[in-house]
Amino acid sequence: MYPLKQSTTITVPFFVHDANGDAVTGLTDGSFTKRISKDGTTWAAMTVTIAEEENGWYTAPFSTSHTDTLGILTVVLTNAGAKQVNLQFRIDANLPDTIAGLVSTVDGVVDATLIAVAAVSVDTTAIVADTGTDGVKIAAGEIKTTTFGSGAINAAAIGTGAITSAKIETDAIGADELAANAVTEIRSVKTGTATGGSTTTLADTVNLTELATDFWKGMRLLITSGNNAPLERLITGFTPATDTLTFSPALPNAIVANTWEILAGTRVDVDGHTPQTGDSFARLGSPAGADIAADIAANATPTEVLTQVNAALDTAIAEIAQGVPSATPSLRNAAMLLYMSLRNRIAVDTTGTDVLEIRNDADVVIAKKLVTDDGTTYSEAKMVTGP
Repeated sequence: MYPLKQSTTITVPFFVHDANGDAVTGLTDGSFTKRISKDGTTWAAMTVTIAEEENGWYTAPFSTSHTDTLGILTVVLTNAGAKQVNLQFRIDANLPDTIAGLVSTVDGVVDATLIAVAAVSVDTTAIVADTGTDGVKIAAGEIKTTTFGSGAINAAAIGTGAITSAKIETDAIGADELAANAVTEIRSVKTGTATGGSTTTLADTVNLTELATDFWKGMRLLITSGNNAPLERLITGFTPATDTLTFSPALPNAIVANTWEILAGTRVDVDGHTPQTGDSFARLGSPAGADIAADIAANATPTEVLTQVNAALDTAIAEIAQGVPSATPSLRNAAMLLYMSLRNRIAVDTTGTDVLEIRNDADVVIAKKLVTDDGTTYSEAKMVTGP
């Protein structure tokens, strides 16, 4: 059974003979009856033009409409002057020789530019983890960066949605799959081991080789080993001549052979600002170094504070308006309601139900309450709005 690639054209040669096996010549296209079945489907008439070659050989040009279905393609050609011709083919999406022709063998590198889209299909069981029962599927170290040509795997070579969270197994990328320094590589822009320093400086003549003064100023320094780890400090300067960082505030111990990282992040300008430590906070502006307590002491004496309080207490407040007194009034309104009830006229209306009325300076009822006395108990209800 001959393999054919799906949806391709091919001219198929075939030999026609008689009952004795001898070649039959001189047959015409119209003398053939042609039938076709795709992947076991119902037989149908086949449209194809048969041409004679020589010595009993003929050809039938198959079009893409003949080879468009995966599976077994069967063609039967009958002619009254010859034995029946039976042809069978296996239609595949890709052929081994097609894939082989797309792979460069130079230095064992697979060139992504030579592999057509969909040229290689994926068998989900083709590459599996070794269980120890059937041998290693891929030898250790076989797939590495040197296996691929430069630029063979990039964003353009990977289809949209090819790598998603759904396609990555849970815990596929964990601590065991990451290199020991993976976290450092991600979070840091520079790492090294100090060659000297103090509680406020760190020198590294191997790794701090930048030429610009204050190149690292404004970034963060993280100490990752020794008795200063894992403290972090703001870099306030860099001296290229000595490969030395200056930082603040001071560390509790002098820098020795500590490992360190400069953390990735936005560089900030620290000129003119005093680092804050403990409970002491420097104020902005002049005089330099003065703190908040000093500012208060300098600008508001106890006598001055008392004067301001007295002025506030001496400020007149307005009467409260007509309405139901709040259960949670402000101190101002609570004091005014009490004052109005003591200062202004209070009347008890006894024409019907006894009502105690609270009035304002204009003798308008702003609130009132029901009063009852049954000879045993005297009771006053909650205030409601007047009049």
